[in-house]
Amino acid sequence: MNLHCGVGTPTAAAFSLVALESMPCGCVTSVYHSSPGIVELELLEAKGPHCVFVAHENGRVVRMGVPGEFDED
Repeated sequence: MNLHCGVGTPTAAAFSLVALESMPCGCVTSVYHSSPGIVELELLEAKGPHCVFVAHENGRVVRMGVPGEFDED
């Protein structure tokens, strides 16, 4: 019996780390840019030990968009 599961090399865009930032609550966020492409992704990397925000979960996408649009915030 010959089984082929169809698993191959992923063709997803690679993301490179641009910045890490500490938030006032003690959590840490990161900003990644995709390559190739023009997408910027901000993730919550670590929850602070005393953070009271329920929405702050490790690995949660905080924002996603075109580079430069986050600079206006």
